[in-house]
Amino acid sequence: MKRLSELLAAEGKSQSEIDDALSAEVKTFMGEDLKKPILYKFDPLQYEGIPEARESKDWFGDKDIFEAVNRQKFVAAKTSSMQSATKELREIYETTPEFQLKNLMDSIKTAHKDWATEKVRATAESILKA
Repeated sequence: MKRLSELLAAEGKSQSEIDDALSAEVKTFMGEDLKKPILYKFDPLQYEGIPEARESKDWFGDKDIFEAVNRQKFVAAKTSSMQSATKELREIYETTPEFQLKNLMDSIKTAHKDWATEKVRATAESILKA
C-alpha cells in the first residue's frame, strides 16, 4: 500500500494537481453558509493492485457482494415504484414557484460555486421576476 499522493506523483501529476486532489473545504454546515470555509487535507492509503487488495481484510467476500447486489436491486425497485406512485404530485410541484426558484438556484450555484446562498437566491429571484 502507498499513499495516494505517491501514486499520483508516480502517474506524473504535478504537486499542484496532487494538492487539489487531496484537499477540500467545507463551505456550509447544517444548511448554513460558513463565514470562512474550513480547509482540510487527506492522503489515504491505497492498494497498488487487485492482487494486493484481494489479500487484504478490506476485500469484499462473496457474501458481501451478494448482499450489495440484492440491496441495489431492492433500492432500484423501491425508487422506481415511488417515482411512479408520485408522478402526478411531482408534475404539479414542478409547476410551482418554489420549484422554479429551487431549480434556478441549483443552476446558478453550479455555475458560481463560490457565491453565498443569499446571493444565489437574490439572483434567482430577480431573474424570475423579470
